[in-house]
Amino acid sequence: MSRIQRFSSVYIDSEDRIRLTGKTDDDAVLGCMLTMRLLRRLIPHLLKTLAPEETREAASDASAQTRQETAASSASNELAQGMAQLRAQSAIKPEAPVNLPESETPWLAHAVDIAANEQQVLLTFRDGDEASLQVQLDGTQLRQWLGILFHLWVKAEWPTDLWPEWIKSESLDGKQTSDTVH
Repeated sequence: MSRIQRFSSVYIDSEDRIRLTGKTDDDAVLGCMLTMRLLRRLIPHLLKTLAPEETREAASDASAQTRQETAASSASNELAQGMAQLRAQSAIKPEAPVNLPESETPWLAHAVDIAANEQQVLLTFRDGDEASLQVQLDGTQLRQWLGILFHLWVKAEWPTDLWPEWIKSESLDGKQTSDTVH
């Protein structure tokens, strides 16, 4: 299993997939392809990890609040999420992309395992055989990557129905200018 220390994400139009290219501790460069189908299953789980604890509790105990309180709480949460997203995206520092050598062929990720706690998320992308790639992200890095994924999602012209408004508005306000983002 290879743990990635730094990675880049790019939309590959000819494949209609997002390629994740990462560099390991020992400077090996690996690449895997992510399909819209896999990402549509992954993204809602990642978004849930960003929800504040009180929001998750309120969603599970809706009878404890009136509809008006729920609407106010939802609007407040949207604002807080949008502000956190904006802070994370403004903290992105430009870096040289991680490029996949021509001699390397990216493999197709068939599954992803998610291990999350309050401080971080560990994603393990697997091909179904022996290839795997691990990416560890703290909350800020996760928000940054979700913003990058949204940018690539729009570039791919995939339907944006699964993305919350707070990520759509903040990501479109801070438009990326490069096709390769990291």
